[in-house]
Amino acid sequence: MAESAKANQLKPYEYFTYLLKELIKYPRENVPEEELKKLMPWSEELPDSCRKNKTR
Repeated sequence: MAESAKANQLKPYEYFTYLLKELIKYPRENVPEEELKKLMPWSEELPDSCRKNKTR
């Protein structure tokens, strides 16, 4: 998971923290598919706090 987060230009610690805060809202093994899609490391809907700062 950490490598997938890094490959998608995310900060692993912030991403995992966000995931846990979001997943706790749903019963175990019953997270709606649409919500899971929003939580994937490649999702454009992740908050900016999870993303690495873009540098040129």
